[in-house]
Amino acid sequence: MSAEKPTDSPCLDLDEAPQKSVSLGIHPWLIIRVKLFYTGPFVNAEMLVVMLEKHGIQATQEFVDPTLPDDGDLNRPANVLVPEADYDRAHQLFYGEREDEL
Repeated sequence: MSAEKPTDSPCLDLDEAPQKSVSLGIHPWLIIRVKLFYTGPFVNAEMLVVMLEKHGIQATQEFVDPTLPDDGDLNRPANVLVPEADYDRAHQLFYGEREDEL
């Protein structure tokens, strides 16, 4: 029996998640490999970044199309990036099954 990947999750599969390198602002010369964790409305991305930081995961956000003017639109598409080393833990925190809900 083959397990199908759920299509309703905004999180990408670990093998499919694009990788890139960014500076997280700690030191300009410190480059950390990150993976795309979420793409969706800016308001959701901002809240997700705050929640990840509360769990010790240094997430960053960026607009999907940075060339558009910043007009305050909370539904503007944004990406949330997490360090590659923390991707599995972030995924488990937000998309894993919770035993305490049973």
